[in-house]
Amino acid sequence: MRTILLAAAVFTSIAAAPASQPAIPPSQPATTRASADVQDPPQIHRMHAGRAGRDGWYAARSTGGGFTVSTPTAFNDITVSRRDADGMLVTTHMVASSDFAGGRYSASASSSAGVTLPATAIASYVETLSKLGEVRQKRDARSDGIDGMELEIKKEKTVARYRIAQHANVIYTLTVEVAGDAFPPASDAAATKFFESFRFPIPEAINAPGSTA
Repeated sequence: MRTILLAAAVFTSIAAAPASQPAIPPSQPATTRASADVQDPPQIHRMHAGRAGRDGWYAARSTGGGFTVSTPTAFNDITVSRRDADGMLVTTHMVASSDFAGGRYSASASSSAGVTLPATAIASYVETLSKLGEVRQKRDARSDGIDGMELEIKKEKTVARYRIAQHANVIYTLTVEVAGDAFPPASDAAATKFFESFRFPIPEAINAPGSTA
């Protein structure tokens, strides 16, 4: 039951994070209120960060999560926390970007202190995501050498592709969402590049000051 609650809380934190709208300056840490089902304002580490590489993409590192990923444009780097009615606090570190066609890209790392995730955590999370719309595709997929899952969901006005992996007690979610009923070829190729660029954090990179892309 707690795994299902964690999966739901993880998704809520990801969905609620306004990655393009800073709420507090980077120098002010987000505080966690003790009331039930509370979404804290996001902590903004960096906005519109990074420099384009030779391929035009941006190498991003999450300040809070330590993971790295390549994004098609400059990225936002945030942390958001949420406490549910059961008292469980879920913290999500996220890197978010978009492309010039309006596609949205995000990579996130979500965890809850003191919660040990079982091997079925990804399945519970996928079940939660599957309620967002029509599941068109679900398959096994690897992220940086770790087994996980990928699924594509058609929503009312968009279609989203998710790649999910669990590493230790953290759930990592890569998301690409585009308008319309299907991924056009360019967006399909960009989603693959985004997914394949992901790397789990190395210990010394987590919360390392000045660890910029």
